[in-house]
Amino acid sequence: MLEIPKSNSEFTPGTWRRGIAGDKIIIIFICPVCGAASEINGEATNHIILPDGTVTPSVVCDAKGGCTFHDFIKLIDWQ
Repeated sequence: MLEIPKSNSEFTPGTWRRGIAGDKIIIIFICPVCGAASEINGEATNHIILPDGTVTPSVVCDAKGGCTFHDFIKLIDWQ
């Protein structure tokens, strides 16, 4: 399982951060391979974030262009 730290900046590859979409808080994952940002708890995904930060099911980068990232992740500093 790949541990993903919370970002201290906008979009640092291999991190996560909170975002806002309308009136909903979303979690944005920044791919450690290609640097693309994607929601992991948006309406278009089926991911669940457990209380300890573990994301299930595994995360696949949805960037166009052939990114190969696919792994189980845990969000560090998840609250």
